[in-house]
Amino acid sequence: HMFGATVASLQVRTCAGILCTNRSTFTGAQHTTLTAAWSRAFVTLPAGTTSVQWVAIRGTSFTGDISIDTISITPGGTAPPSVAPTPTPACVAAFPGAYFTVTAASPVQTCTGGAGPTSAAQGTCYTTTSGTCITDGPGNHGNNERCTFNIQRTGVLFVQGTLSLERFFDYFSITGSTTRLQTNAQLNGLAITSGQTLRWQSDGSVVNAGYTLCASLSRPPTVAPTTTPVCAAAATNAFFVVSNSVPARSCVGGGGPTTSASTCYTTTSGTCFTDGPGNHGNNERCVITVQRSGFLSVSGTLSLERFFDYFTIGTSTTRLQTLAQLDGRAITAGQVISWFSDGSVTNSGFTLCGAVTRPPTAAPTAVPACAAANPSAFFVVSASVPNQACTGGGGPTTATSTCYTTNSGMCFTDGPGNHGNNERCTITVQRAGFLYVPIAMRLGTTLDYFTVGSSTTRLQTAAQINGIAVTANQTIAWRSDASGTNTGFTICGSTTGAPTPAPPPPVSTFSCDFNTPSNTANTTLTTGLPTNLGTRFWCGMSHTNIWQVDQGGSTPSFNTGPSGGQAGTTTDNYAHIETSSGTVGMSSVLTTPPLLVNAGGAVLSYY
Repeated sequence: HMFGATVASLQVRTCAGILCTNRSTFTGAQHTTLTAAWSRAFVTLPAGTTSVQWVAIRGTSFTGDISIDTISITPGGTAPPSVAPTPTPACVAAFPGAYFTVTAASPVQTCTGGAGPTSAAQGTCYTTTSGTCITDGPGNHGNNERCTFNIQRTGVLFVQGTLSLERFFDYFSITGSTTRLQTNAQLNGLAITSGQTLRWQSDGSVVNAGYTLCASLSRPPTVAPTTTPVCAAAATNAFFVVSNSVPARSCVGGGGPTTSASTCYTTTSGTCFTDGPGNHGNNERCVITVQRSGFLSVSGTLSLERFFDYFTIGTSTTRLQTLAQLDGRAITAGQVISWFSDGSVTNSGFTLCGAVTRPPTAAPTAVPACAAANPSAFFVVSASVPNQACTGGGGPTTATSTCYTTNSGMCFTDGPGNHGNNERCTITVQRAGFLYVPIAMRLGTTLDYFTVGSSTTRLQTAAQINGIAVTANQTIAWRSDASGTNTGFTICGSTTGAPTPAPPPPVSTFSCDFNTPSNTANTTLTTGLPTNLGTRFWCGMSHTNIWQVDQGGSTPSFNTGPSGGQAGTTTDNYAHIETSSGTVGMSSVLTTPPLLVNAGGAVLSYY
């Protein structure tokens, strides 16, 4: 798929050893919209071919993404002609006097040119009322939407109906400004000029009711704000008043909100404050004013996303997130407690209460001692967060801990299944030797990594870790962030260096849809852009420079790439060059694993 104003070229080469021959070249954009159907191409592979390369050349800007998907190599035969892309039908002509045309709509756009899409069937975003308004249509907007609207007439924007977007992350922007436009106050009455471009972008998580924006020659009348009722007076001897609650606040002043109609509210006559039943929400901001000096106590379960959802008290910037940090903390009349949640994970939340006397401190549960370390062990897990079943000795040795040793301390691992988010482990080396990775290692993102000793180098791949020399008493630190997880790691120690694995045997058939890591044992992960799935490739393929894999949806840049993978599902992966990075003319090569094409030749098919 090759859509974008600055698409350069894609070559397919067959290689016999180090000698490579160009077999086909596509130059310039081959598709007219993001949503145009993928094209299928065929190449005859001569006998003796040992690998196939896709060589993508970056154009002059970020609108030059080039994508491939669904590769298949079968023995014998001759390639049929490549199938030309099906032209996308033209949209109706722009309406006389229209304020807007839609020039790009992802992930759905079934016509191009003219007025752009004019119905929900034609595009993710479309115009209504003869180009006077733009909308995402009925119901909630979707995730990962990208739309571009060209402004045809000078005028003023106004919001029609309800505008509801996820705060911070789903927004409009307009030519010449980086301001994220998300609210009635920002959009109502915004002056627009003929020739400007208005862009809409949603992220990959929360969806809301969306938007309809219209334009007129004069500024629309200002609608008087709805008056928020006054809250009842604070209860006598209340410890807390909720003085601000975002995004929902049912009343102002007095004793603050006291029901779940608000994001945060007080209970038990102001003795406690809470986020209410169920999980707290994303992007919450609450301010709670302390009315009486005393102590905090945690009522029930406290469950917040580690690092990112937290309280602060007064002028302190310390992020308070745990029972140990909050239970028994002294508070003073007039202090302010602030609650903050970010835009991703939500947990069951909080109820905090006030008391005149410090609540009794529960005796900590004693963590049992681990068994003694094996005398010949290479490793001891000395810290394991969030779970550590025992302490001291040889450290944890079972999956009841986040990290633990196996094989009598010769290896350490995160255990079966995916590693978790926000893990922190410290592994102490017991013997001098070398590290090696015995099985495929896959980490969630480029922010999940190891460090060894005092080095700050982030180690994330088997290629980086295999053969590293370690000395007794060095520490190896493991850290995962709060986003993606993957199948994780097992790392072992050896006194003689990592065993050299046998190279994979050449294959006579090959297929790759970029969806199934288990296609091959020699999956690799290399560091690179932390976009979507980063630069992870399946099927034993190797790559250089700006090839990467996207997990469904469009590529990260506006007006380039496909709207999704060739299979058409929202989670279908595909490979592409990400031209928001790199330099003009940069060559990026994607290469199959070793092939064995016999005398009958073979046929390559790809999209």
